[in-house]
Amino acid sequence: ICMDIDSLLLGIENCRCGIRHECDIEKVIIKKGALNELQSILSGFSNILLVADDNTFAVCGKKVSECLGSSVKDKLIYSQKPLLVPDERALDELNQMVSGDTDIIVGVGSGVINDLCKLVSFRRSIPYCIIATAPSMDGYASTVSAMIENNMKITYSAHTPKYIVADIDVLKNAPIDMIKSGYGDTLGKYSSLNDWLLSSVVNDEYLCVTVFDIVSSALEKTAQIGPRLKDRANEDIKLLFESLVIVGIAMSYVANS
Repeated sequence: ICMDIDSLLLGIENCRCGIRHECDIEKVIIKKGALNELQSILSGFSNILLVADDNTFAVCGKKVSECLGSSVKDKLIYSQKPLLVPDERALDELNQMVSGDTDIIVGVGSGVINDLCKLVSFRRSIPYCIIATAPSMDGYASTVSAMIENNMKITYSAHTPKYIVADIDVLKNAPIDMIKSGYGDTLGKYSSLNDWLLSSVVNDEYLCVTVFDIVSSALEKTAQIGPRLKDRANEDIKLLFESLVIVGIAMSYVANS
């Protein structure tokens, strides 16, 4: 099974399940010093809306802004007091910042920032780039956005980011609870895969063995690093984030989480 992210981004033309799997992400960069490549990746955009919150802006948003220079035309820095949630208020705030000239939204953060940027950019038909600040969840590369509406969690279909940029120097310094969360999200795939398999037998639900195997391989590779994650070694943090992205790509292949 191909576990190389660049190859997975090309999709699977003739899958044995009979469906052509596609992924619209153009580039994923996961390495030390990844932020230094931002200017070249985003050189085609001249009207960037930068989105972060108090914490993520301090962590690396300021550096992102400096890297992109005059291309950043607007910034939305959400306050974390009260705690930022992806609700109607946050969505409305971001929507109001998008102008007719905005050619890309660049989010700096993890779950909430990613979900907000993903949904607004999808609804406004503009691309977005996510600059990850924590290896905390598998939604970076997925095509769904989890929102809170009327105090209820609702998952909407959206689109993938155009670019995912993850600097290991940023990821490894994320709060340990966020690193644990990403590891837990990975382990949760044991249940997800079993549910999918069971549903295919009981409900005759569509099951792609190739996608199933891709997620299984990522899971097996990542499960063993759990006890070491507290040490925040570069290679382990990189492996965890790669696994989360691979699972996200797998979700986009079948448009289902």
